[in-house]
Amino acid sequence: MAICFNNKLSLIKKGVFALFLLLTVLYFSPLPVMAQNAADSAINMLDQTVKPAIDPATQPTVPELMAFWVTLILSIVGVLFLILVIYGGITWMTAGGNEEKVKKATNILTKSVIGIFIIILAFIFTNYVVFKLIGVINAPMEPPSLP
Repeated sequence: MAICFNNKLSLIKKGVFALFLLLTVLYFSPLPVMAQNAADSAINMLDQTVKPAIDPATQPTVPELMAFWVTLILSIVGVLFLILVIYGGITWMTAGGNEEKVKKATNILTKSVIGIFIIILAFIFTNYVVFKLIGVINAPMEPPSLP
């Protein structure tokens, strides 16, 4: 019985080794390379990237830049909020009945929720102001009508 089991184990090991060898050969086998085509493609992609940056007609306006920076800053603050909530939750879970750690965790969670509420209000306010500025700037200029 033991000889049969060792024989089957040996066959399984040989099969796994053969599969590994086959996959290794297929992975490292030479594939047709189109280097010139890839180089042309990379140059075209760079041209498409650089041309809009040089063209002054495609430069962002001041309200668009403001919207970008406000969104970026608020996104970073949102990530900080997530980190604080996770830290507060872990502190609470690992408190082990210690009232001081529980109080610290609830303090962290309470302040982080208040902070995200203020950030959401700031985001709403800045979006409103930026869209109003864009609306004023992009509005067509009409001459006043004469009586």
